[in-house]
Amino acid sequence: MEIVIDERIELITVVQTLCNYWENLQIRFYDKPLYQSKYRENVKVYFEKYKEHKIVKLHNTLCDDIGDISAFLYLALCYSNPPDMNVIADYENNWRQWNSSLFPYKEFIDELRQFYIDTDFNCFYGNNQDEYKNMMNNYGNKAELSVNTAFDYYDIKTDNYKIILSSLVLDGGGFGIKVKTNENEIINYSIISPFDYKDNNYLFGSLNNKKSFLWHEIGHLIINDLTGNFINQFDLDKKEISEIYVKNLYGNIETIINEYIIRAITIRFFEMSGENEMAELLIKNDIKSGFEDVKLLKDHIKQNFEHNQSFVKDDRYKDLMEYVINLI
Repeated sequence: MEIVIDERIELITVVQTLCNYWENLQIRFYDKPLYQSKYRENVKVYFEKYKEHKIVKLHNTLCDDIGDISAFLYLALCYSNPPDMNVIADYENNWRQWNSSLFPYKEFIDELRQFYIDTDFNCFYGNNQDEYKNMMNNYGNKAELSVNTAFDYYDIKTDNYKIILSSLVLDGGGFGIKVKTNENEIINYSIISPFDYKDNNYLFGSLNNKKSFLWHEIGHLIINDLTGNFINQFDLDKKEISEIYVKNLYGNIETIINEYIIRAITIRFFEMSGENEMAELLIKNDIKSGFEDVKLLKDHIKQNFEHNQSFVKDDRYKDLMEYVINLI
């Protein structure tokens, strides 16, 4: 397992910063601007003259039609490091929501390569190594010791697992992304962002906060696929989505199902670790976010979908989905 700064993610998030993509989402959903930092200032100064670049205009054209805010991050991880950015994974097979009419991703990657060359991005990336090291030092490595809790529970290997730190996405944002390469290798990523910046330090919260983020994002590596296997067996067209979910960036039933189950299991991890105060705190926060029956779901999973403190991943998962759909 590694904790890294990934040049591909920095490249795509710089483009998104020039588009005010994450800034607009932050204001829209959280009613406050992104935190400011030395790194964001470095991005602004270096790339100001490239705001009219073709990749920026293309991103602005595409982003409104692509509801999944992780789509562009996912795309970058399906290619090798710049400047080559060779295909290492089939994006169409990895990202289930891919739609060629909405996302001409090959054209997008061509323009992203050109942006890398035109801006001499490698120079910017090299000049900010001290800032990247500062961020990694601020994150520390104690939280990584907790990953085995989730990997053991879901019965997945820690091989090819990377924590990517990225300071340009949503404040305190997190994304769990699994990429199956063309060599049939599975690479698991958790993209984690600081929630603030003060006194030249990137703030990631307490150790428990870091563990909660990691456990949550690791959950997406398994739960998203399981839900995807069964989602078409449910008639959800008439299922109404409460405004509170939409406000928290969960605009479709499939995403809400994933979130409900992952949040319940994350609480379960703290319970299993004897950290009941943290479990109760998460329950209160999840209820405020619309997941009112998360404690009930946590107990249901404990009683019906665990064996030797491991999660049951068989056809019974469909029954768990049905249970969750009735809670929404």
